[in-house]
Amino acid sequence: MSSNYVPRVTQLDAQQLDEEVVEIFKAQLLETTKYLSPGLLTPITPELELLLRSIIFKYSIFKSSKTFGQQMLSLKYDDKFLSRSKMYWLYGYTVVLKYMKDRLFISYTTNKRAQNFLIVLERFQVIGDFFNMIRFLQTGKKPTLIEYLLNLEIISMIKISNQYTDLSWTRELLWHSFIELFGVAAPLLNTQFVRRLIKDRSFNIFSRKKTVFSSFVNSNPIMTKKTKCAECRDNPILPHYMGCEHVFCHFCLQSNKIANPKYRCPLCEYTGTTVMRVPCG
Repeated sequence: MSSNYVPRVTQLDAQQLDEEVVEIFKAQLLETTKYLSPGLLTPITPELELLLRSIIFKYSIFKSSKTFGQQMLSLKYDDKFLSRSKMYWLYGYTVVLKYMKDRLFISYTTNKRAQNFLIVLERFQVIGDFFNMIRFLQTGKKPTLIEYLLNLEIISMIKISNQYTDLSWTRELLWHSFIELFGVAAPLLNTQFVRRLIKDRSFNIFSRKKTVFSSFVNSNPIMTKKTKCAECRDNPILPHYMGCEHVFCHFCLQSNKIANPKYRCPLCEYTGTTVMRVPCG
């Protein structure tokens, strides 16, 4: 047993409790302002949350080196690693950065450049959180990306036996946390491109014949009741083709062409540069 040993699930529970504390304070704030004119506080909602999170940060981490969630579970940051400058960086990442994203989202809804910057920023943050979660599951230390970057250690104020990590519920909670994070990161992946890349690699390895890439456009494909999309193998929706005799759904063909300009027909390996609609009749 060790006073510095902290089960992984306990660290994740502390994070969850921190968010619950914020939601409780937000609910209390809404309760006290419910008699004000509707929409009066909406324009300054990010500022109100910034103030709320700043107060919570001051009276938790800044005052006692532990969040409210950590206090409930007898945890804290090791004072040897938590300097005053690191507190400011932690505040900037967990409080100020969130405020900046919320304000940017509200104030620049019509600014495509600002919105694209926000999307890229969130994408990098989610990817960083994903890889940090994998590292955390392996090492059991620094559950958040900012804690890893600042080298912050979480310790326990009471002695905890490491046998608790063998409990099935601990592994199940960790698995659910990993799946939840993966569910957030998965939409960021270009699945069409990955799937086509794997298929192309497999084709190049196992195929003995050399594929002929031609820009020659064949005659128009013929639509019948039995015609299926060459990609999804379902009835074509807005049927299109790219030069060969096979028909695609418009979305199936366009999404694959966007993901991979050298996209080949999965049935005949033909590649075309022009997407055309199948003539009626």
